[in-house]
Parts: sequence; C-alpha cells; structure tokens
Amino acid sequence: MGDRALTGAAGHASVDPAFFRRVVGSFATGVTIVTTLDSQGCLHGLTANSFTSVSLAPPLVLVCVERRSRSLAALRQSEVFAVNIASEAQRELSIRFATNAADKFDGVQTQRAATGAPIFADSVAWLDCRLSDIVAAGDHDVVIGKVVDMAEGSALPLGYFRGGFFNVSDEQSASQTRGQTVFSVIVDHGGRVLLCRAGEGGKWSFPEAPGDAGGLPLGGLRERLAEAGAPTTISFLYSVDEIRHRECTLLLYRGELSAKPDLADRENWRFFDAGATPWEDLLDYQTRMTLKRYFQERSQGRFGLFAETGEGGHIAPIVDNLRSYSKEDAERQLG
Repeated sequence: MGDRALTGAAGHASVDPAFFRRVVGSFATGVTIVTTLDSQGCLHGLTANSFTSVSLAPPLVLVCVERRSRSLAALRQSEVFAVNIASEAQRELSIRFATNAADKFDGVQTQRAATGAPIFADSVAWLDCRLSDIVAAGDHDVVIGKVVDMAEGSALPLGYFRGGFFNVSDEQSASQTRGQTVFSVIVDHGGRVLLCRAGEGGKWSFPEAPGDAGGLPLGGLRERLAEAGAPTTISFLYSVDEIRHRECTLLLYRGELSAKPDLADRENWRFFDAGATPWEDLLDYQTRMTLKRYFQERSQGRFGLFAETGEGGHIAPIVDNLRSYSKEDAERQLG
C-alpha cells in the first residue's frame, strides 16, 4: 500500500452522484463522437467516452448513451451508427457534440460509411456498425454494434480526464524531456513572438530543444529554428524555471531574427503580438505568465532575469546593453 491517503465515501448511506462522476472521471479515456441518422435521413451525433471493444469474433463494440438522447432515438430507427475516435484537432468538434444543440453538423464536413452513417475523415479512426443489441443499464443504454467497416489514420488521439480534454502530443513532449535541461527562446520579430505547436489542436509554446541533442550548443535550438525558417540570434538568458509537471529545468533565452522569416509550416509556427496571442491555448501556466511578462517588459523597454527559487522566484533587472564575451576574452583576462 502507498502512503498517500485517499478521500473515500465509505460508510455513506448513498453514493453522491457528483462525487461518483468525479471518481469515475479519474479513469483517463479517449474521446469518441458517435454518429447516426434517423428514418428521415437527418444526421445525429453525440460525444461519448464510454466506448470499448466487446468481441473479436464477431467484431463487436459498445458505447453507453443516455436514454433520453435524441441521437439514441435516431439510432433505434436506422439501426446503424459510426464511432469516430476523436483526434487532437477535433477538440472543438467534441465539445460541440457534447451539447444538445440542434445544429451540430452545420459547417462540418462528413463522408458516408457503407451503412450511411456519417464519418469524419480526419478522425484517428472510425468504425461503421450495424446495431446488434441494446441493453438497459440505469439511466443509460448500452448500445452494442457489429462492425462492418473501419479505417484508421495517423492523427494523435484526444484524451479525457477528470472532466477535461488533454492532448497526447503534450504528454509525449513532457515524457521526452523528463529529468532534462530544456533550452527554449522567445524569438522577437518587431514586437511579435514566435510560437509553435505539435499540430492542429495542439497547445502553443516557445520553440525548444532538449539538452541532450547530440552535443550541439543549446541542444540544437539554433538549428531547429533555422530549419523552421526562422534563423535567430540568441542574445541573453530570460528565465530559469523548474517545470514540475514535466520534471525538467527550462532555460529560456531572448532572441531576434537574424534574417527575414520564411516559415516552412505556417499553420503550426506563427508570430503573435499581445493582442492576437491565443492565451487559452498556450501550453501551460508558466508559458502564459512568462509571455505576459515579456510583452509588458518590452513595452517598458526594461527586461529582467527570472530565476525559480521554489517559492515563486525572483526577477533581477538587467541593463540591455549586452557585449560579447568569448573564451578568448576570458583567457586574456586570466593570462
């Protein structure tokens, strides 16, 4: 047994629904959008994370759907449905289909599977099903379908944990840098800052490189920026952060473009000013606070060096008239 205490509900006369929802939400899952059509051919769909395979022979899957759902009523009529496994790029789509809105499919591109059920081509995968059985279970129905067709793509899946979505790419990035020193840079281009993301639907962050990248200076950060079409002159350290949820030390520098940018991936590498920055879609709290501090200090013409101390950290003002200092300079002084 571990030494961490758990908050339980033992001894309660009844199970609190809100607490029950929170506890079962501790089981991290993927996200699916279940789609179907009614007898009139109108499209219906809902977001569901209660999905699993049931049998290989025959190929059966199940989803759990609230009994009052209009989509369930439509599914009963047509006896067909598709399970679209949501990708990171489908976060907003998953939020839309989790509502009771009547216009969920407005502006959404779909294709038709063999059964006629709508499918989303940019999903991680989809399964086209014919209804096999419906089993009542409390206030939900367990819908069992026989898979008649399926396909998979290369996108990364969207995850769901304790009431919120998360991107698998963010978790992969964190695991790759755990325990390392990570080099990063704020690239300034006329008051706009360069941000990048892992793909559509991913979180925006400063460009970075792990410290063990083949022995290159700054982990190959300059080389990565050049390959991205943003050759950068890195000037001076801006912050030293202990990123606890990634278990790494982040050394963040200031930098400016050394040539006109020619971004190779304009969808996932962009320059933002303070007004256009996607604040809610930044990687984490540290990124948001650091970028806000940078824009503020830039407007004042005075920069500081932040150092994490374990108790919030400190900022030391610095004079921005940097001079070069090389190994040869040091040897001359010592000699």
